[in-house]
Amino acid sequence: MSFSSRVKTELKNHITTKDCCKKTELAANLRVAGLITYLPDGRISLKTHHTSYEVRKNDPMFAESGIVIGETDLIYEQFIGNSKKCCKKTYVKSAFSSNGSVSDPDKEYHLEIICRDGMIAEELSEFLEEFGIEAKVVERKNHYVLYVKEAEQIEDFLNYIGAHNCMMEFENVRILKEVRNNVNRQVNCETANIQKTVDASMRQIESIRYLIDRGIFERLPLKLKEVASLRLENPDADLNELCQMLDNPIGKSGLNHRFRKLDEIAREDKNTQKLR
Repeated sequence: MSFSSRVKTELKNHITTKDCCKKTELAANLRVAGLITYLPDGRISLKTHHTSYEVRKNDPMFAESGIVIGETDLIYEQFIGNSKKCCKKTYVKSAFSSNGSVSDPDKEYHLEIICRDGMIAEELSEFLEEFGIEAKVVERKNHYVLYVKEAEQIEDFLNYIGAHNCMMEFENVRILKEVRNNVNRQVNCETANIQKTVDASMRQIESIRYLIDRGIFERLPLKLKEVASLRLENPDADLNELCQMLDNPIGKSGLNHRFRKLDEIAREDKNTQKLR
């Protein structure tokens, strides 16, 4: 079962008991994903993903749902509904159950509700905004899609509509991914630092050996000969370790300066040889 299906299964266990919320639930189902069929005898068939209704055009329940029965289709008016928070939560929950989905957090962070009308999508967005959830609306293939991509905002949405178990599952997966990503970043950083140390050591050893082969090494100042010999004896050591090995310890910048001086002497001699 997909994560989205598990969320909807959990929501089914939350039975709406208040009369005001029952009407709101019907309004959300019809407005977001309702289909209309006009029957020959004057009745109208309304279908959602959950159930079907057969009603007369002047049925009073539609006035409270912000739906007008037109001659050929449903007409959606601004949904005022009940100002109670419970009804707004019910409206969003039913809209998601009817035409929403949420991706498996192991793969990506994405939650959306497909609406047949842009005004309805904006209404949902306004309801969510009241509870601190920022959702965006985009048009896609003659539909309007309300979507949320921030992981923590999706968690807030799941908690808001009452899918608490799935919210905890989502949060656990997110935390595990963050820990794993942090570990990977740290490992990559350490690997890069090790590679930089190895590259620097190889370059320094190359310069030192060149100076030895050219007979220049013995003429170097004692402080340069000291760090050069230390590098040859400890090719895998980093600068911090080499600093501690000196008879008279110096800082990393001082040690770096001496190695740069060795490189500079070797480079100048190579350039002189090329000019001859």
